This record gives sequence, structure tokens and C-alpha cells, in this order.
Amino acid sequence: PYMVLPIVVLSFGGIASLVAAACDPQRFRALILLDPTIFEPPAMFALGLMKLFGLQTRMPLVRGALNRRARFASLDEAYAYWRGKRLFADWPDESLRLYAESMTRPAAEGDGLELTWSPAWEARGYQTVLTTTWRSVRHLRGGLPILLVRGGRSDTLLPATAARLRRALPNLDYAEVDGHGHLFPQTAPDATRALITDWLQGLPESASR
Repeated sequence: PYMVLPIVVLSFGGIASLVAAACDPQRFRALILLDPTIFEPPAMFALGLMKLFGLQTRMPLVRGALNRRARFASLDEAYAYWRGKRLFADWPDESLRLYAESMTRPAAEGDGLELTWSPAWEARGYQTVLTTTWRSVRHLRGGLPILLVRGGRSDTLLPATAARLRRALPNLDYAEVDGHGHLFPQTAPDATRALITDWLQGLPESASR
């Protein structure tokens, strides 16, 4: 059965939904992309060559994932570990605590906690990253309503890439969450919710239901 809904997705999930919408747009009423991980064509080409020649383990994200700490003595220790990371420096304490709870589970062997998603599984996601996203972008031109939201300080969706997407998709509306990075839904949830709500309310009734 078809589930025709507005879809709101962040980061790699945004790319997955973008590709799905390009393949079967009738399943979607609208698409909201929150800082999707789409890169400039030369970077995509370079990633494609690395995959072609089996060099994925040299990708920085892959190396980082494989070296990820995977065990913690307690939830408090996990929270303190992520609290000290630059990526989470501006996260509210409550959000980071919930993140720590969702990202850990009782260790399968021994005491303490382990990551819910293993470093190897995370690395696998980066190793198989899609490098043909711009082909899917072309299929969305002039079609369903799209909102692209970028974190104003994002180092993932760069300004040049956002500008290229705006040129490629005349049916795309664009907004930024000023002063926030890639994970702005966690650091600025109220502003993010307001942007999405206002945009959906401005859509034709057939698209926003």
C-alpha cells in the first residue's frame, strides 16, 4: 500500500528519501531535507573512484567509525564521553542524555554498555555511500514540493552545494537555521519545528495533508 505523506529527514536519511522520491514520486506529497549529505560533483566522483578501486577504508568517516569507542562502564560515563566531544558541544543536556540512552545497550559480553550500532556497521554505511545523488536530483526537477533546510554553520551541506541544489530544482524552497551546524534539529528544535510547520501550512491542501 502507498503511504503518501510529507517526509522529513536529516543527513543520510535525507539522501535515501530523495532517491526514493525520485524513483517513485507518487508515494510522496512533499519532501523536507534537513542538511542532507550531498556533496559537490567532484567530491562525489572521487568517492565513486575510491569505491571502484576498493579504497573505502581510507575514507576519513570510515576510519573514524572503525576507531569509535564502543564500550562504556555506565550511562553516566557514555554521557560524559559525548559531552566532551566538539560535535555535541552545543547540545542541550537533556537531548544528549537521551542520545546516550538510545545509542547504548547492555553489553552482550561482560559488564557495562556497548554501542547499539557497532563501529563496523557504522563504517559499512559510509563505505557504501551513494555517489550518484545528482542523477536523482534531476528527476525531482519541477515535481513535488521540496524544502531544503541547512544549518547556517554546517560543514556537511556546504553553501556552494545548497546553491547548486537551488539552481537545479526550481520547485525547492530554502531556509537556514542561523548559528547552528549539521545537527541543528537537536540544537535548535523549536526553530526547526517552526520552519517546517510554517512551510507545510503554506502548501496547497493536497500536498500538506
